[in-house]
Amino acid sequence: TFAVVEELNAEIKAVKKDKTRDRHEVNVSKLTEPLAKCREGLEGWLMETIGTTKVPTRYPTMMGLFFGDR
Repeated sequence: TFAVVEELNAEIKAVKKDKTRDRHEVNVSKLTEPLAKCREGLEGWLMETIGTTKVPTRYPTMMGLFFGDR
C-alpha cells in the first residue's frame, strides 16, 4: 500500500512541476484493494485491543482548553 501511495505522490509531484498541462488524471483506483485490506487489519487490531471498532470519544482537558492539545 505504501509503495503504491509513494508512486502516486511522485506522479502528482511531477504533474505539479509540469506547467504545460492544464489537466491530468491520476488513477487512484489502484488503492481500493490495498486500503480495504489495511482497514480490515486495523479493525481486527481494534477488536483485539479495545474490543470495539469505534474510537473512544476524547474530552478536552483544562490544560488543553487553555494551551491547546498536543
